[in-house]
Amino acid sequence: MDNQNFPAAAPPDELSSLRQRVAELEAADANRRQMPEALPAGGERYSVSLLRATLESTADGILVVDGGGQIVDFNERFVQMWRFPAGFFPAFRNHSHRDPGSDRRAIEFVLDQLEDPDGFLSRVQQLYAEPLAASFDTIEFKDGRTFERYSLPQRVDGRPVGRVWSFRDVTGRKRAEKALRESEERYRQLFDLESDAIVLLDCTDCRVIQANAAAASLYGYSHEEGMLLKGTDVSTEPEGNHPEHD
Repeated sequence: MDNQNFPAAAPPDELSSLRQRVAELEAADANRRQMPEALPAGGERYSVSLLRATLESTADGILVVDGGGQIVDFNERFVQMWRFPAGFFPAFRNHSHRDPGSDRRAIEFVLDQLEDPDGFLSRVQQLYAEPLAASFDTIEFKDGRTFERYSLPQRVDGRPVGRVWSFRDVTGRKRAEKALRESEERYRQLFDLESDAIVLLDCTDCRVIQANAAAASLYGYSHEEGMLLKGTDVSTEPEGNHPEHD
């Protein structure tokens, strides 16, 4: 599976993890398919159990669909993350008793939760039309949650037979990042509005790394000029500053 199919924003560790899970799913499914029909029932149960263990062994929500976009399998984390009501999926793993409208109801339930349902659906349809493509994007919910969505093709004997979707809840991380940005902005405003001159120096080489407007006014430097200085260029006597530059 080719890294170049992913946008640059996709975290490499997460892609590697998803590739590993897809490989495990493919191996478990291939093992099940290769079992002779005459194999004792216990062997088939073992193979199915291995497939389920692979799906349930991750903290991410996993959804597996076939080449036509129909739901094939999923883990319980997927059900929990998307807040499907109890009993919503009872027949999905029993294809002989499956309700033909169940996939449509599932996608409608998902879309109703999203800030941009059209964008979500458009990306899904684009990937179903490109069975070998890989994808990473971010999903915003109406209730403020944020999921990262990864997708890779599932293959059997090298041929694409479906797609694996992986969803990770990054709401806490996104909120922490937003709080940090807001805190930095508040600090920046206080720093710039402070009436006293403030100059911050890099302790390794004594270079000026930041100065507020009061410092620029006091010492007679523009902000750009100040960023080229060292602490030794800035004395406690402002009128003694502003040496000639080469």
